Amino acid sequence: MHGPQPHQEFELKLALPPASLAELKKSVLLRTLKVAPRHTTEVSVYFDTADHKLRKSGVMLRVRRSGRH
Repeated sequence: MHGPQPHQEFELKLALPPASLAELKKSVLLRTLKVAPRHTTEVSVYFDTADHKLRKSGVMLRVRRSGRH
């Protein structure tokens, strides 16, 4: 028996100049989305030890606030 599919989150990070935003909105990838993109404000805080033990071990601790959550 198959239950409901778990929520999946896909994150795409881009580094581009603000002037490129109009061109990005024309991309085939964004135009073929089945649902409208949702705009949110997120704040991420990264934690590590003073001598960067987490980063040196290849891990990170991030606490993210998205809206009121």
